[in-house]
This record gives sequence, C-alpha cells and structure tokens, in this order.
Amino acid sequence: MIGDANPDLVLRGDVHPRFGQEEQLLDAADLVLGGSAAITATGCARLGLRTGLLAAVGADVFGAFTRERLEERGVRLLLPAAPGTGSPAPTAAASDVSNMDAGGSAEAAPGNGTPTAAATTVSNVDSSASPAAAPGNGTPTGLSVILSAPGDRAILTLPGTIPTLRPEDATDALLASARHVHVASLFLQPGLHAGLAGVFARARALGVTTSLDTNWDPSGRWSGLDDILAVTDVFLPNTAELLAVTGADSTEAAAEQLVAMGTTVVLKDGARGGRAWWPGGGYATAPGLAVDVVDTTGAGDSFNAGFLAARLAGRDVPESLAWAARAGSLSTRAAGGTTAQATPEELGAS
Repeated sequence: MIGDANPDLVLRGDVHPRFGQEEQLLDAADLVLGGSAAITATGCARLGLRTGLLAAVGADVFGAFTRERLEERGVRLLLPAAPGTGSPAPTAAASDVSNMDAGGSAEAAPGNGTPTAAATTVSNVDSSASPAAAPGNGTPTGLSVILSAPGDRAILTLPGTIPTLRPEDATDALLASARHVHVASLFLQPGLHAGLAGVFARARALGVTTSLDTNWDPSGRWSGLDDILAVTDVFLPNTAELLAVTGADSTEAAAEQLVAMGTTVVLKDGARGGRAWWPGGGYATAPGLAVDVVDTTGAGDSFNAGFLAARLAGRDVPESLAWAARAGSLSTRAAGGTTAQATPEELGAS
C-alpha cells in the first residue's frame, strides 16, 4: 500500500456545527486509525494478506498513535527517506498482493499471512529493515475529524505529513518486493500524484499489478489522471468519483470509457453493494449486507480490501466483488474504519 495513515477522530450525535459559541453535546467520540490507505491495509491484513504500508507520519503523539495501531494489526509501516539524504526507503520482501489479471484468475496468496492493515500493499516485510523513522522537519502527522451522521458524514482534514510522499519513495527495490501495489487518497498527495504514472509503469515492468482509489478531490479539478489510469489494472471509485473522473453522464458510460483503456472498474455503490466492469465485456453486481449501521467511515476502504484479498486468493471478479460488498457492509458495525472489519470466515472463505 502507498498512501495516507493518520488518526481519525469520529464524532457522533449532534454533529452539525452551529456557530455563535453555541455548545453542542455528542453521543460518542472515538479516536481510531484512519487514512484510506491504512484502513485498506488493515483490512487486507485481517483477511490474511501480509501487508506493508509506505506512508509518512510525524514525530508527534498522533504519529505514535498511528504507528502503534498499525503494529497492533500486523502492518509494517515503511517511511520515506528524508529529502536530500539519498537513503532508500526501508525495503520489504515478497508481498501478498500481486500478479492480478484484470479480468481472469489471480495467483493464490500464501495462506499464512498475518492479519493487518495498510495502504500500498507490500508484504512479507523484511524484519531486518530499519525501523520506521518519523520525518525530521517538524511536520505534524495528518488528522481527520469526522462528523458522522446517519447516512452521511463530513470530513475535516489537516494534511500534515500526508502530502509529503514523493514518487521516488516507491523505489524499484520496494516495488519488486510486492506482488501488487494499491494507492489511495491520491488528491491529498500532489507530489505522488505528479509521478504516479511513472511509479505504476515501473511496477508493471517488474511484473507487479496496480490498483487505485483516488478518493475525493477537494479542489474539484479531477485532473492529471489519464496517464495514471492507463497503467492501472483496477480502479475502485464510488459513483460520484467515477463520474467526476470521466466527465460521463452515467456510470455505464464512464465504466465503458475506462474499460476501453484496459482497466477493470470496481464501483462502490453504497448500501446497494457493488458493480464491476472488466475488459472482454465482463459485468457483475453484488448486494451489500443488511447490518445495524453505527458508522460508515472507511466502508469503501474495507470494500477495497475485500476485493483485493479475494482476487489474490485466486477468486474471479464476480466472487471478489461479492467479498468486497460484504466487507464494506460489515465494517459499518462499529465506529471508525478498522474496528469491525471482516474476517475471512465472515466473507465465506473456505
């Protein structure tokens, strides 16, 4: 995994702000692991993939919290080298996320992976690699405050260290150690965004497959994606993101546009579950599960984890989509994105 890792402060109850120094009372407040990449990584780890996360965190209390939560879930945090040092990022050995064909079967992943979480999936991390060291420039770790209401939420984010990742942090040695690379929260990382097409092209040249969840673009521009999507094996948007990325009038037209480029499109469709289109005319749908929803934060990231874990276990796209839809639904049973993530048994693994 490559992307964001930070705490989320999830607030529930009377969360619609009223200014004028009016105090409001909440029902609950939970400080949990956040970041789209981190939540996807923890979901992958929980589903049996050995997972590493290339992300930047600071030398502060929020950075310590993030490192501790990732360690608890078995995810190895790989921090970028300090700019100008010339030192490579810590390397990892063979990853469980790999060799994923856009439409057909996937290479089965080893079955002994440690449950964990991450954002760019790099697994079987070498335990002799140097420990994750925080950036030394005093930049604070990112933080998101989530105002969670039934059926919707608002997110306030302090970027902090999140935008500091660079394309060169994803070294060839790191890419070669993985079977698959997933990138998340692209628009929060402008430096990585500018060079991600090159990163994905290098990954593919090394036999590593790729996937992308852009998440929302706070600027509303949705630019600079054509070259990236041309080297993306699996794109995992929600409906609003898919339409914004393509400029199409319908999800079907948008998916057709991307499939023509050779990309498999796996759509997060809220409580309805998911839909997928892939090269060769493939199409599938999968329903979500009826659950008592506590918080929808990170449900799309758990959806991603379900799809990736299934594909890397050798399942085809329709069955992987079913895993994704169930994983996304089950993650809403508790506050935050990682507390209630699905187990292999809950997804029907055999």
